[in-house]
This record gives sequence, C-alpha cells and structure tokens, in this order.
Amino acid sequence: MTKNSTLRPYVAAPYSYAFGRSNKLLKYETIDQALRSTVKRQPDQLAIASVHENVEWTFYQLEERVEKLSQILAKKLLVTRGDVVVIMTANTCKFVVIQYACARIGAIFCPINAYYQSKELEYSLHKVNPKVFFIPGPGSPQEAKVNRFYDVFTVIADNLPQSLQHVVLLDGELPAVLSPKVSNIHTYSSLENYCWQVDSGIESEDSDTESKSASDEDTKDVIKPFSSSEIFSIEHVDAEEPCSLFFTSGTTGPFKAAAHSHFSLLNNTQFYGKKLGFNDGKTVKICFPVPIFHAIGSVLGAITMSTCGISLVLPEFRYDIESTVQVIRNSECTHLMSVPAMLIDLIKYVEDHELKIPNLRGIITTACAVPNGVIQKLCKVLPDIETVHIVYGTSETIIITTPKPNDCMENILDNVGIPLDHTEVKIIDRTSGNIVKIGETGELLTRGSQVFLGYWGDEVQTKKAINSRGWYRTGDLATMDDDGHIRLVGRAKDIIIRGGMNIYPKEIEDVLTTNPCIADAVVLGLPHDRLGEDVCAWIRFRDSCVKLNEKEVKEYCKGKMAYFKIPRWIFFTTEFPISVSGKVQKFRLRELSCEILEKKELLMKEKTSTPNITM
Repeated sequence: MTKNSTLRPYVAAPYSYAFGRSNKLLKYETIDQALRSTVKRQPDQLAIASVHENVEWTFYQLEERVEKLSQILAKKLLVTRGDVVVIMTANTCKFVVIQYACARIGAIFCPINAYYQSKELEYSLHKVNPKVFFIPGPGSPQEAKVNRFYDVFTVIADNLPQSLQHVVLLDGELPAVLSPKVSNIHTYSSLENYCWQVDSGIESEDSDTESKSASDEDTKDVIKPFSSSEIFSIEHVDAEEPCSLFFTSGTTGPFKAAAHSHFSLLNNTQFYGKKLGFNDGKTVKICFPVPIFHAIGSVLGAITMSTCGISLVLPEFRYDIESTVQVIRNSECTHLMSVPAMLIDLIKYVEDHELKIPNLRGIITTACAVPNGVIQKLCKVLPDIETVHIVYGTSETIIITTPKPNDCMENILDNVGIPLDHTEVKIIDRTSGNIVKIGETGELLTRGSQVFLGYWGDEVQTKKAINSRGWYRTGDLATMDDDGHIRLVGRAKDIIIRGGMNIYPKEIEDVLTTNPCIADAVVLGLPHDRLGEDVCAWIRFRDSCVKLNEKEVKEYCKGKMAYFKIPRWIFFTTEFPISVSGKVQKFRLRELSCEILEKKELLMKEKTSTPNITM
C-alpha cells in the first residue's frame, strides 16, 4: 500500500484546484483525549521544558497539573462547558496547563496578545465576554521583558464585562489595593496549593482575597478528586464544540476572534506532524521562541505536542536570539520553530560567533513567505540541517499547506508546499469569482476540516470570510503548478497597481535578496500623482558587506524584472518594524516612507524659492 507521505494531491488540471489525498483518517476526538492517549503511550517522555522558569515536565507530570487545574476551574471557579477563559501572558509553561485544563472541561480557551495595551485589552475582553482572566500580577518577572500587565489591566478595571467573575494572577504578588469592580482575585499558587492540600487531606486556609480562617463553612468547599462519572468526563465534551478563540486583525477593520473546534485543531496538527515526519520514530525536541499566545504557538506548539508526542522547549518569556541559540545547543533541540525574521537573526548570530549546531536537523517556519536567499544562506551556515519546512496558514485555518515529504531543497524554496491531508484549495479571479487556470494569479481559497467555525459573535464578518459553499477566502494571492504546489505572490491588499499594471511585491523582494549584499527587502506601494501608485523598497544590508547606494540597487534590478517593477524610491534600514508574530509591519514602513518623501519635497521647494527671496 502506498504510504501517506508519498501521496500526491489530486489536481484538476488545467484549473487551479488541488485536494490533499491521504491514507490517514480524520479523528473525531477532543484535545483532551489526545493528551490522555499520549500520556498512556509515553508517560516519561519530556512534554515541555521552560528554561527561564527552570521547569521540566514529562507528559505524566503535565497530566497531573492539568487534572488538578481542571478540578479547580470546574469546582472552585465554577467554569462550565462553553464558558470563555482568557489568558494574557508571554511564553510560560502555565499557559499549556491552562489550555489543556480548559479543553478537559469543555471551556473555550482564548489567548490574548501579551503586548496589548489597555484599549486593546478592553476591546478583547468585551468581544469574548470571559468568565475567568489569567494575567501576570504586580512584580511579575515578565514586567521588565514583556509588559506591565497588571498596570494595563487596572486602567480598565472599572469597565470590565459583566461576565468576568474571576481574575487569576499567574505570578507576582497580590496588589495592596484592589478595585471594587474586581471582587474575586486569586493567585495561581493559591489555587494550586488549594488543590494539593485537598489531595493530601490537609485542611488549610486559602491565600487569595476570598480567604477566611478555617471553619466548618470552609470545609464545605473542599474539592475532592473527580470520579469517572462526574459531569465533565471526556464523553461529555463534543469534538465539534469550540475550544479556542484566536484574535486576528483580518484585512480590514478591528480585530476579530476566530473560533476553532477540537476536531479542527486536533486533525490539523496530526496531519501537519505526520507530513513533517514527527511520527517516524525519531526524537523530536522543538526549540520554541515564537509567541505561545499566537495561533502558531498555541496550536502548532502546544497541541501538536500531544497529537504527535513531541517535546517543546521554551527559551525565554519573549524572543531573543542569544537565548534561542543557547537553548538549541544546551538542550540538544532537533528542530526550531521560527518566523522568517528569526531565521535572518540566526544566520547572523551563527556567522558572527562561528558556531556549529550539529543537533539541529530541522527548521519549521511560518507566518509569511520566506525569501529564497534566506533559506539558501541558512543551509550554507548550518550544513547539518536536513529539512526546512515552510508551512502556510492563517489564524482562521492554522495550516493549509506543507512541503511535500522527502522533497529536495531546490523544490521547496519558491513555494509553500501542497495541500494538507483532506484539505481543498483553489485559486479564483477576484473580480469574476471564477477559478483560474494553472499558473495564473488569483486569490487562494480553502475548504475542509481546518476551516474555523466563524468569528465569535460576528455573523456579518463570518459570512464575508466563508462563502455559502464553505470556502474560506484567505486574502492571499497565489499561483498553482501542475503538481499542486502553491506559490504565494502577496496579499490582495498589498498589490501595487502602477498605471493599471499589477505588481506583486514578493516578486521584487525575491530578486533583491539574490544580491549577496542584501539581507532582506520589503516592497510596498506609495501614492503617485500620475500613476496612482509606484514601487518603494526598504532594504537591510548584511553587516559584512559593502553598502550599495540607490543607483546601484536600481542597476542590479535591470534585466531581472520589467522596467515598471524597478523601485522608484529606495530606503535603507538596519531593522524592520516587526509584529510579535514575526511579520513586517508594512503600514509603518508606508507611513515612514510618506513622511520622508514629504520632507524631501519641502526641502526641494525651499531650495528653489530661496534665490527669489535673496534677490
């Protein structure tokens, strides 16, 4: 029988439609069931290590903590099936415990960006109406490196959603003064101790703000271990129920919360892990510096951990290239989960320190397309790397495409792979809605179990995103070849229309990064009086190379692209503005470009007018 890893997708040539054929079946299971199965299969294997927290848990030890917290959520905080639990934190092992505890009792887990400020946090809380909110407390070690979480929270303490009944401080101290609007505030340690004390049969007082001296009344609230017949046994959580909400900005308007089911995330991660070879019997230990609150971290990290039985290693609360490399070497990580910007940092760090990392055999990168030159350079400075997996997806779908298993490096550099198992993709003309032919550019659509349930509490935006036939519109422009490989061209909103000609930024970026002196390039469109838009490029040079000037960059482009694609404006930088998910913030570069050009224009006017004044 043909192995799943060798199956080619079905392609409906000459049209751009492909389906990910598979011998692997869809599983109708919950995330909690996946964890339980892995604990039975490999209880003593490392599940998660948090280097900065000095924590290492096997799957059995993780399961113990998940069970205890699920009891606390259900019996002390009275979280029931369908309630939303929000967490706002950087990379910490407690995140994973809370995520799985929610899955066990049927609660909906919602991570919030750790860098949000008060207005963004207020909007998010009111959008999802949580019952419980986990957040670092005053004096948290995260304050110096990530955000002053509790200060951000207190600004909006008088305008919290009515649904919010409990605030749990992950670390730090209880504040001296509490807002009257926040009546039930706990520390994570007090909840954890409460559960341990119950298991040991010791009766003692709580240390949270609800605590009272031990009394007969207190003993009524003693938590006893659940029996198999209790209300939240796994049979009572349906695999198609929502389990996670991920905030996404989308293409326009305020950010929305994409709802995913257990069924969606479990199958997406099991197919993703299978394609990347996580089930081939080799030990897989992934260094994980990407934000765990993002869909990449919460799903491809924390859920893949149990669906594929892999180990995660968190280097720090937030990404830092030095700690990342140290962890890869000291913890003997076999893989690195990254975004393109991190790979560029890795190349520079390895070159500067003349390092060898023989244990690192695989790179997994997502979030956006990776310049070809970056991957080629990476393989030169780290020759022991066997695989580079460029996966593609969105917060609404997680993973849509992965590389073809065992494909050679040359075949993966210019594409994001083929459709994942049981996943449909097609490319349509944005104007007519008709499917385009192989090789033609259009918008990428996808359909299958990986597509989200909808935007939480927003039917209007859901109907805009998913059509009546179940196809999700990604907003990404792409092409497809005869073998079903998808090549990203850019975002629909990023198309540059110069004098009626469509220009795709990635095409220009790929040419620019072939220059040995250019480390990275970002191309965008700026307003032009006559043409409507014209091309602008921002360039970052390699530290060890001679810096080119604007004229030399344009000369390099000649003969490699049509004249109208050569950037009119070129700016140089040592660092790009990057979002926490690793994407270059083009809107900030666009604003800065306009400011620079406006100043230049004013200077030119001043120079031409000065002679008239002096005369």
